[in-house]
Amino acid sequence: MIAKVIVWDETRTRAIQKMIRVLKDSIVFGVHTNIPYLIEILSHPEFMNGQMTTRFIETYFPESLKADFNLDSRNQLAKLAYKKMLIPTTTHDTKTTVKSPWLNQWRGV
Repeated sequence: MIAKVIVWDETRTRAIQKMIRVLKDSIVFGVHTNIPYLIEILSHPEFMNGQMTTRFIETYFPESLKADFNLDSRNQLAKLAYKKMLIPTTTHDTKTTVKSPWLNQWRGV
């Protein structure tokens, strides 16, 4: 486990909607996560209604999600931004190459 997300709201439905929104807004670099799987579970009608049983996963998600699940556009955009940060860029005014400050030791290390 790399993180734990807890939400609260006045009703089960609103708490589930809030959790789905938080999961969709989450971006994790470097590892594959089960976020799409969790969103599918949270979105299932039996889960939303609180009527699931101990056989819920076995019944509705026996094979988890397909491996070719597409990342949403925000995740793709975040990956692109990260790659861009690693590439030196040329400033418009001085025509010199500048690396991202995130790559140097400016944080006092």
